[in-house]
Amino acid sequence: KTLVIILVFLIHFSVLAQEQNILKILNKELKNELTNQFQSDNFNGDTLVFVQEFKIDKNKILSFQIKKTSANFSGYQLIMQEVPLQAILKLGIDIQLFFETDYDAVSTHYSYSDKEIPEEKTTGRIFLLYSTNQKQTEKIGLDLQKAFTKAGYSIDKEVWYEK
Repeated sequence: KTLVIILVFLIHFSVLAQEQNILKILNKELKNELTNQFQSDNFNGDTLVFVQEFKIDKNKILSFQIKKTSANFSGYQLIMQEVPLQAILKLGIDIQLFFETDYDAVSTHYSYSDKEIPEEKTTGRIFLLYSTNQKQTEKIGLDLQKAFTKAGYSIDKEVWYEK
């Protein structure tokens, strides 16, 4: 009996360690993106800053929040995304890295410093990682896929249009 309890305890902490590894990879890549956004050949004046780093709550919901400024609106926009870890099925890259679910599991909340613009909450299948300027994303994809697998979540690495 004691052996079973110890085994369950070790598995639980192993999963938590892998979830922390997922967060480490995601936060590192977003920090790199925010640091390098001004050097990008595609820089269009939109800027991003962290409000809340990627985190996983006790209900296994992955979330983060950024603040965006743009020439397309005055002030700033706050963007918060959430997705249950078990809903993530695929990892891909097109213009930027993203997770995909098979149903509307991704919740995105938009609010603006300009109170004239109404808040908006949407649901969808795509969880954007806001990483557009990274080179050699294949390694990032493989590292994320490996960390998810070790944490007990199977995700495919599919759409991959490397720059």
